Amino acid sequence: MIRANRLVAAVLTVVGPTAGCADVLGYDDLVFDDEAYEQAQSDEHDAFAGSGGRASAAGSGGAGGRASAASFGGSGGSTGGVGGTGGTSGGSGGDGGSTGGSAGAVVTAGTAGATPTPTGGAAGVSGAPSEAGTGASPGIAGETGTAGAAGALCVPSVPGPVCVNDDLYEDDGCSVRTLVTNCICGCSRNACNPETTPATYCLSDDVYSRDSCGEETLSADCGTSGYEGAAYCSAGHVYRDYVERGCNDSTDACYEEQTSERQQTCDCGCDAAACSPCCDATDYWDPAVDTDTDSQGEESDGTPVDTGIRIEVRQDGSGLETRVCRTTGTFSSTSIYLSLRDAATDGSVGVSGLFSETQGVQCSGWMALGNSTGYSEDDQFGGIWYVVSPGSSASGWSEGCSADTAATGSCWSGISVTLTRTCLP
Repeated sequence: MIRANRLVAAVLTVVGPTAGCADVLGYDDLVFDDEAYEQAQSDEHDAFAGSGGRASAAGSGGAGGRASAASFGGSGGSTGGVGGTGGTSGGSGGDGGSTGGSAGAVVTAGTAGATPTPTGGAAGVSGAPSEAGTGASPGIAGETGTAGAAGALCVPSVPGPVCVNDDLYEDDGCSVRTLVTNCICGCSRNACNPETTPATYCLSDDVYSRDSCGEETLSADCGTSGYEGAAYCSAGHVYRDYVERGCNDSTDACYEEQTSERQQTCDCGCDAAACSPCCDATDYWDPAVDTDTDSQGEESDGTPVDTGIRIEVRQDGSGLETRVCRTTGTFSSTSIYLSLRDAATDGSVGVSGLFSETQGVQCSGWMALGNSTGYSEDDQFGGIWYVVSPGSSASGWSEGCSADTAATGSCWSGISVTLTRTCLP
């Protein structure tokens, strides 16, 4: 509506038919002024740019000269601009004619500046009054335009600091944010999150840590408890090692403890990580007694001896003992010599010595074999032996009845005494 009125004011000129007869205007009395139209467009463009509108030109003189059109105060600038200034002045009065020109119209007050965003526009400037018309009757001066109102200022949408990307910012309400606080542990509800004291503690048998921001992390995996390694025999039973792992609440550190746990209780001992079957043997050795016979001995000069000699070996508890017998008749010597050793399992087991008081008897007394109690189940004793009679001639003979040049007496030998250790403990 403002734009249309300004255009009409600028482009219409009254043409009176005669001087003093300009009381009534008809359609035919109006003419279109191109130059005035272009000037009005320029003035209207300035007003929309935020400045006050120009005053229109003074009315032309003539008979009954007309008053100039009133200029309008500029409207407020566009969003974010400065409020428009008031109109400059009213138009000058018409030149003198036969009748004085009418008074200039009152200048309309400048329109208040629109509320700007983000900064308020300046208040509109008041329009200056129009000058009085000249001529026979001076025109009446126009009134002063009213100043435009100032635009509103930026107002923060949220009072105080706001949390953005884990830091605090001030927001001025006009899309401008300023960093206020760099929050170590982030922020929430427009305040920095509080810091806590770092700590280390046990949780689910592992070691965890908490930093100053309350972030919890696994510090040490203490592992899992369980059996390790193969089973084994100990004290006649089956055992296996158990390792317990976890977190010690008193030290907040991992620990590891190993214990030997019995897996099987064995009634008859253990072997190869398994209980042994109970022994049903009634003897320590199988057979309980064994013999070996040399039916023909030899003299030191190689002459055969028709008398036979038998070696007997039998169990003596868990050990062994031996004796020497004639196959027929009795010994004529007062002593005989025996050498017997184990050639199968343990060479330290055996005997080497004299049997006394053998004269007139078929068998000597029993003599224990040294170191014979250390055999394990299924160990075998395999004896090699030789006998010299009389016992005083023993130094001239060796194993297998090998005689030296100074040998005297007779010798018998053998290699076939065999006994096996049974399960009997």
